[in-house]
Amino acid sequence: MEKVQHRFTRLFLELRSLNYIDRLKKLKLWTLEERRNRADLIELYKMSRGITSVPLQKLFTLAPQHVPTRGHSWKLVKCHSIALMQDVSSSLFESSTDGLEQLITRSS
Repeated sequence: MEKVQHRFTRLFLELRSLNYIDRLKKLKLWTLEERRNRADLIELYKMSRGITSVPLQKLFTLAPQHVPTRGHSWKLVKCHSIALMQDVSSSLFESSTDGLEQLITRSS
């Protein structure tokens, strides 16, 4: 997928002299990694609101109150189970909860 986007950005003659990251910036596109992270955060948001079929409690628990959370109350602790990892992509576990807090705050 990344190769397709890489080739697409080279189709623009005026951008060919730029490196890949600069071409993405000019075209206002995200890298594949950024899109995956965004999709993971959206899925976490849906889980936190009960919009998806996978409940948040199946994969995460909220950290105890005494754990520092950089100013928000959504410190998630991942559940460590191989069976759970088969339900959701492993990249979801590595996503930042800061982004989730921002999504929740904006929609409230």
